[in-house]
Amino acid sequence: MSWCVVKHCKTNKHHPKEASDLGSRYRFHRFPKNPFFSNLWVIAAGKPNINIQSARICSAHFEDDCYVKPMIETFLNYSPRCKRKLKETAIPTVDVHSPPKQFEEFHNELEYFESEVVPDTEIEVIEISSNDFEDIRNNDVESEIERIH
Repeated sequence: MSWCVVKHCKTNKHHPKEASDLGSRYRFHRFPKNPFFSNLWVIAAGKPNINIQSARICSAHFEDDCYVKPMIETFLNYSPRCKRKLKETAIPTVDVHSPPKQFEEFHNELEYFESEVVPDTEIEVIEISSNDFEDIRNNDVESEIERIH
């Protein structure tokens, strides 16, 4: 069974009875491969000697905006019961070790970047026939999009 390495988290191995109850409701996320973000996770966990190869942080420490929104939820306003995937830039911020000031500043800058600098992209959904699809595979994609419109 996995457990959360965040200091004082109830899903950790020191509370096995509670962990078994909570384990079915939480996902346990691997540390990111990016050294910069994995260091931020170590800071958030509040434990300096973590083996990031085997350590996990549970989903209770991530806000909803840390997860990639499924396409079906975006287009149909329907949220399927599926495994949610963390964004590559996700940082645990809920009930974690009190981070240093630089951590908070970075998190604020990251939120600004995601909300202001990177604009929401509108995606137009179009219907195409199987013949159109075959033409798109065989020809220049941009010219086919223009032709369909």
